[in-house]
Amino acid sequence: MPRRIPTLDGHTPSPKRRVSSPKATLLRQLVTPLRSTEADQVFRRLPRAGCLSLCAIICSYTKFGQAIQAIILFFRACQSAMEQDGHTIAAVLKACSILAALPEGKAIHGYILEQGFDADVFIINCLVSLYAQCGCLEDAYRLFERYSRLELVTWSVLIGQYTKLGRGHEALQLYLQMLRQGLRPDNVIFTIVFNACASVASITQGMLVHDQFIQNGLRPDCPFENSLVDMYAKCGSLEDARHTFLNSQHRDVVACSSMMNGFTQHGRPQEALELFWEMQKEGVQPNCFTLACALKACSDSGDLWQAKLIHAHIVCSCNDVDNFVRSTLVNLYSKCGSIEDAHNVFAKLATRRSVDWSMMISGSAIQKHGQETVHVADLMQEEGLNLDRISFTDMLKACTRSMIGEAKLIHSQIIESGFECEKFVGASLIDTYSICGILEDARRVFNQLSGGWSCRTESHYHGFCSESMLYSSCTG
Repeated sequence: MPRRIPTLDGHTPSPKRRVSSPKATLLRQLVTPLRSTEADQVFRRLPRAGCLSLCAIICSYTKFGQAIQAIILFFRACQSAMEQDGHTIAAVLKACSILAALPEGKAIHGYILEQGFDADVFIINCLVSLYAQCGCLEDAYRLFERYSRLELVTWSVLIGQYTKLGRGHEALQLYLQMLRQGLRPDNVIFTIVFNACASVASITQGMLVHDQFIQNGLRPDCPFENSLVDMYAKCGSLEDARHTFLNSQHRDVVACSSMMNGFTQHGRPQEALELFWEMQKEGVQPNCFTLACALKACSDSGDLWQAKLIHAHIVCSCNDVDNFVRSTLVNLYSKCGSIEDAHNVFAKLATRRSVDWSMMISGSAIQKHGQETVHVADLMQEEGLNLDRISFTDMLKACTRSMIGEAKLIHSQIIESGFECEKFVGASLIDTYSICGILEDARRVFNQLSGGWSCRTESHYHGFCSESMLYSSCTG
């Protein structure tokens, strides 16, 4: 029978003493990131490799980024009728979790049931973690409910995955269930639960959990303090976030970014920018999220001067800036009317998404650069991307009196794209035709719109005052 590891009843059978061969000893010595292939070769030369040897290789593959090799090796061993132990099965389940390899994980689950390993607490913990990591929360929870003595790490994985997949309320219910079972949360659990509170913007529950942490007498570590700042900031309790941040023992870039994001999200962009520059004085290097927060604060406050300072800092100090930061720069320059700067950054984007093109179209339209707006839209379509109703509306608003031909071409594209009956697209068409002096076309579009008068009312409500007035002129 295979060797057992601790079971649900707490009994641990005495393991048999293993006698390692010289080749097995050499195998363990070869388990390094540079020699995992060599270890595999030694394993194949062993006439009857033991579980210890197999487990060592699988752990090596998993540890050094070759989880797929670990899974392949395990299945090869099963095909050769090699007997497995709990440690090997746990190791290969971890490899499956890393890759989110659900089909392989389910096959191993079947093997576990067949071989009678389903009484092993450690293996069940690994299975629950696997299903949770793969997003199969119902399967994870069903397995989870069958056992009453699961480890704290399994609770943390399950609560964390519920939070990650947007099910924060259920994550908090799991936390309460864990407390009812008499388990004492550690820093990791508290950190994850703060993330759950932040995801549902529940400041009340967040403060209760914070009180529980204090009552438990735990020492705050860096991830805990960062998640606490983030929770208060996302819930809009900025003074509590600031107090926690200022009294933190670990004010790193994550805490600074969370604080800046809170200021930006709740209409205090200048404070976000002040904190950004304070970070620079203290020598805290910003990451991509920090830079994006700072740029969004510039965009929200319309502060082009500070935006250019931050852009210069990025150029001089940050070699690994991702597309997200550059996209934020494009949006900022477009909104602030600095179209040339927007074009320069846009040209350097490694991947141009639809939203990036839309920002360029919108920026040109705001500045009434009609021909430029149409040109950018043409380039976007040449790359195989489709215009959406917002881009069509922006293009129409950019059209001047001299752009009758372009306006009619845009109208034909709107028809082809199926947006002709969209109320706000129709409102922009009427506006454009009226500006160009083609009132018959404006009237025709108005008559084709379903619910014409409700369109007029809604347009006025949403800020399309000129369009609403034009509807009146169209109906004479």
